[in-house]
Amino acid sequence: STWLHQYKGAKDSSIDIGTGSGILAFLLERAGLASVIATDINPNAVESVRREINRYRYKNINIMTSDLFENIKDKADLIVFNPPWILGQSKSLIDQALLFEEGLFERFFKQARQYLKPEGRLVMLHSNIGSLLFPDKEHPFEEIAKTNSFHL
Repeated sequence: STWLHQYKGAKDSSIDIGTGSGILAFLLERAGLASVIATDINPNAVESVRREINRYRYKNINIMTSDLFENIKDKADLIVFNPPWILGQSKSLIDQALLFEEGLFERFFKQARQYLKPEGRLVMLHSNIGSLLFPDKEHPFEEIAKTNSFHL
């Protein structure tokens, strides 16, 4: 929310990958983004966010079920992603909110480049829970981001 309040980039379009409860999508609209696409792999999360969109009468949020960028067609000025925090095997869609499997960040960064406008920004939020639980493990996406030509 603080970062979005200070954001001075283009505000025509945004994508919230893995929206979960929808909080980032709601903040994007409140920050003046003209178009917000919110996605989640879990259809239950999508339905819950759809109900909140209707309940609070958000006008600029389009919610859809999608695995990362699978169902996205357009490029965005701003892409936000609050990914799962802990490396592990997920056994259900609920698990995928907390646990990520090997290859998730490689897929994300590879796909993100295709959906980001030339002057666009990619913003990732990430809990330090994984680092606290596994202090000897490297941060899951810093090196992958650099490998895919994103700078932190």
